[in-house]
Amino acid sequence: VHKKITIYPKDNSFTIKKKSLASTKEFYEILVDKKILCKIIHGVIKGPTTNMSSAEERKWKLGSGESDDGEISNNVAYNTQLCDIVDKCRNFYKKDRILIFANGVKHSQELMLILKTVYKHKDVESIDSGTKPGVRRNIVNKFKKGDIHILCNFAVLTTGFDVPEIDVVIIARDVASNSLYTQMIGRGQRGEKAGGTPDVWLITSKFPRHNASSNAPLLGWE
Repeated sequence: VHKKITIYPKDNSFTIKKKSLASTKEFYEILVDKKILCKIIHGVIKGPTTNMSSAEERKWKLGSGESDDGEISNNVAYNTQLCDIVDKCRNFYKKDRILIFANGVKHSQELMLILKTVYKHKDVESIDSGTKPGVRRNIVNKFKKGDIHILCNFAVLTTGFDVPEIDVVIIARDVASNSLYTQMIGRGQRGEKAGGTPDVWLITSKFPRHNASSNAPLLGWE
């Protein structure tokens, strides 16, 4: 039995957010039913409170600015919680491929070091825009083959990254852009008929904010 999908012209009231989100959800459910996309099992953890000026917040909401990495990368309790989750996913639940989106270069490298030194995971690496292209390709290929099980990154694996069998996606990054969030989530959303997995565990973070006109906007996919 096939579900009907109604196609609306661009100038139709379909563009109203409520109808658009409802249609997107319906389309997603069809793709999950067909095992083209996998089911998302979503959990949220509370991150540290961050400081952001009004000007910084405007840039952040437009996707042209990043939140302060220091507030997040320096928070011991938050990063311990993140690494605890990764450790349990890997050792207890036997998840083979865990992809982490860090909040900055420093944050990505620190998570890698904590996982290696404190949690004794030798199969973890970190890449960012400063990683040499040859080194980056080598690390990504090892992640694809399963030689590396945990991959931390900042701002390099949101697009053009094809590893179908990702079990866990952790977004430890403060983001306001709906499209960027969608790209990150999509890295782990391949279904079984697309060479992926039956489900993906998605862990996101909520970062409260000091001195801002509002907290992070609702992006629609929640």
